[in-house]
Amino acid sequence: MPLFLSGLIIFLSIVFILFVKSDFFSIKKIELTGKIDCTDINKIKDSSNLLGQNIFLANTAMVEKSLKEKFLCVKNINFSKAIPSTVKAEVFSRDPLAKLILVRWEASSSALIEGMATPSAGPNVEYLVDEEGIIFSEDFKDTNKIYILNQNFSLGTKVNDELQVALKILTNLKRVGIDPQNLTASDDFLVLHSTPRI
Repeated sequence: MPLFLSGLIIFLSIVFILFVKSDFFSIKKIELTGKIDCTDINKIKDSSNLLGQNIFLANTAMVEKSLKEKFLCVKNINFSKAIPSTVKAEVFSRDPLAKLILVRWEASSSALIEGMATPSAGPNVEYLVDEEGIIFSEDFKDTNKIYILNQNFSLGTKVNDELQVALKILTNLKRVGIDPQNLTASDDFLVLHSTPRI
């Protein structure tokens, strides 16, 4: 019996070494599907670094995390493996809910509410934000605008709780057929600019 057990262990070790080292199970093809506006889908494929890895040992969860950090517009990636050597991935992009326009205003709250305030000197900073509150792009798509007063945000961050509430209000308004084009948000208030005025 010990001879049989030793032979089985040696056999399984050889099979495992051939399995891990063999080029047969090496990833040779990556098939990506999905529509991404912020980058070329081939850049995502190249950045995955999956080619040449063993299909069974490739950690697709870590690859997804890395790609989402590099390409902020990527919301999710669903990986599947087609043995012996193909990885398939469906890429989902973030959909912009609104454009955040960061503005420095010099005015009273009442002037801001009435839309009579004037911005201070300097260019506005514009970011796209999705329904989850993730700031993911500096793209200048035409979408709902939220003017953010005297606050700072940066790419790859999540908006604060007050602005998250404004995004939920905007989402719910859109669901019932009201689509305000502009909103103004501050620490103290949220103003919807729409026709008719609400």
